[in-house]
Amino acid sequence: MRARFRADDVAPVVWPIELPCWETGVGFSNDREYVVVVAYVRGFEELFRQWPEASDVEVQIVTEVKFSSRFPKPEWYSIN
Repeated sequence: MRARFRADDVAPVVWPIELPCWETGVGFSNDREYVVVVAYVRGFEELFRQWPEASDVEVQIVTEVKFSSRFPKPEWYSIN
């Protein structure tokens, strides 16, 4: 699953993570700053375990991780 959401920080509270994530923007709402995160996760349980404060979650069901110039492959990531 590929999720796009608002969070306090791009860094998940659980590390290490198995699938990649990226910060794609920042914003302000109700005098609070947030980051926009795009992350691959195995499901909603994993998403909220890693980013408990996640809000405005949008998801796409995908079968593979895809990289691009905007979403480059992290150096630590390898497919097992």
